[in-house]
Amino acid sequence: PLMTNIEHYGQELCNWLPGLSNHTALSTCVALLIFLGLTGLFFIRSWRNRNYHTTENIMSAFFIVYSVFIVGMSTISHFEGMNNRLLSPLYIPLLLTCSFWVPKWLTALNPAFRNYAAAGMVLLGLAFGVFEFQQIRALFHDANIYGIPGYTEDGWRNSELSGFLRKHPAIFGSDYTVYSNAHEAVYFHSGLKADDLPHNVDVQYMKDFFSEDGQYLIWFNTVQDEELISLDKILKNRKLVKRYDFKDGTIYFLLKK
Repeated sequence: PLMTNIEHYGQELCNWLPGLSNHTALSTCVALLIFLGLTGLFFIRSWRNRNYHTTENIMSAFFIVYSVFIVGMSTISHFEGMNNRLLSPLYIPLLLTCSFWVPKWLTALNPAFRNYAAAGMVLLGLAFGVFEFQQIRALFHDANIYGIPGYTEDGWRNSELSGFLRKHPAIFGSDYTVYSNAHEAVYFHSGLKADDLPHNVDVQYMKDFFSEDGQYLIWFNTVQDEELISLDKILKNRKLVKRYDFKDGTIYFLLKK
């Protein structure tokens, strides 16, 4: 939903900024304030100066357009919720848009206060650098313990189900379609092609799925995607013929009832 995506959008912005990373309860307000604030600054600078080609205006325009695009596309298509990977292109434009005024402001200050203001800005920059260093250190610490995030993570590499798929790639044959709630993981770890399960909003695909006279289903217990049709609904509408059980998932062979 739109408000959920806006909330997650705000949470990522909060995680990027020192002092806000632990206040995710205010994430929606933070997201709206930052977005509306930068939008307002963009139009004010454009109307007053009539100079659309400055670096700050280009960065502001990119921030506004990409924010609307990525939140809107995620809401309409349900392809993926807001996360750090999707929003990472906004990081540098956000920093530049929020800090471009500093040199002009320092130059305009009275010389008696300019050195103090510059020292204060240097201290703020150092504090921000320390915050970034702590985040990067935590990232590498997690990667050292759990592996690189994604399908190369240790949980996937050591998966009993993935290991079975690698050792028995011919188990499915070619007579029936193979489905999975993590079809990318199936291909990544075994080279086998599996189709994605129907999404709850895709009624026609769901009808086609249940009309098939048999299919294999590779189900990973660690994947929790509420957008996809649930395992309970699949088993209620299909006849279970065979299953292979593993610690982290199950392979089913299903027929029409």
